[in-house]
Amino acid sequence: MLFDGAIEAMSFTIGAIQNNDLALRSKQNTRSITIINGMRECLDMQAGGELANNLYALYQHMAQELFRASVKNDSDTIQNIQTMLKDIRGSWEKIPLDMHYMQKVN
Repeated sequence: MLFDGAIEAMSFTIGAIQNNDLALRSKQNTRSITIINGMRECLDMQAGGELANNLYALYQHMAQELFRASVKNDSDTIQNIQTMLKDIRGSWEKIPLDMHYMQKVN
């Protein structure tokens, strides 16, 4: 659901840029960044190992680039980030549901 929310907010941001709606652009871009930051903070850094570290860095990069892109009205960058997030969501969906909640057992 978080992936979908961020992807949707990016679509609204792109539309707002195209329509020169600065208030909507700001609101929806902030929504995208907030969701991505939330996803980053939910990562289990101990159990997730290298994958969690890589996702943490990627989510941080995405949030920073979304901020820059909004200020510059750069819908191409937002579209690229949206595509990356869709790819991550697609990969996550390929993992069997019972594996989503697996934790390291000592």
